[in-house]
Amino acid sequence: MTAVLYFIDIYFVLVRSYGPSKAGIQLLYYTPGIGIGVYLAMYLCNIRPRQTFLPLFLGSLIEALGLSLLTYALHTSSTPLIYTMMALTGAGTGLRFMPGSLHAIGFFPNKIANVIALMSFAVPFGITVGMTIMNTVFNNHFPAPAARTGADSGTANIVGYIDTLPLEVQVLIREKAKKAIIWAFIAILPLMWICVLAAALLGNVRITKMGREEGDWSQNVSGGVYLFELLKRKGKGKGKGKGKGEQRGDVV
Repeated sequence: MTAVLYFIDIYFVLVRSYGPSKAGIQLLYYTPGIGIGVYLAMYLCNIRPRQTFLPLFLGSLIEALGLSLLTYALHTSSTPLIYTMMALTGAGTGLRFMPGSLHAIGFFPNKIANVIALMSFAVPFGITVGMTIMNTVFNNHFPAPAARTGADSGTANIVGYIDTLPLEVQVLIREKAKKAIIWAFIAILPLMWICVLAAALLGNVRITKMGREEGDWSQNVSGGVYLFELLKRKGKGKGKGKGKGEQRGDVV
């Protein structure tokens, strides 16, 4: 999320020569995606199938796919594709907002405060790691032109300095800035796909209306790799029809 909001803004300012206000407006395409993701997560958790694995896995997959295609869109400089992939990435982000907390609380229902505190730390920590990686890669590929002249290397001053250069030099510098932004996104793509792998290895929490005091809450939690359980259950269903394994399948 931070990668899109920060570096896409830099892309429109440095590469497309947009003003700060116009560049900021372009980020609004990310917002509808988040909204769609959040409402889809509400449906998957509260209505059907009332489980946490699906939104977490789908959100991770959609976000990684959206960010990968967004990197390609930046390479091709296709504005419609950039907007579309921003929305797709936002949908993947929104899908995981609520289910992440529900999933963790489902596994540790007696340690809710600990879980919330850990997740509150994990989010800014992830932002710090991601931004550090992307900023380092970006700065290595695009040393600020203004810094070479001894001028202040702030973004606004860099843009002003670039605008004073001959047109052909401006084109070369903006192309170099575009490549630096692309490499910054490429640097975090491995982390995004590792996230997909980690999500695929998660267990599952089935959300019911029954309180913990009304029954055995552990029956709603699957501590193994839920994706493997689904594949195994599907194989048994094809081989044996509605056998014992399938009857137990709706409570995990």
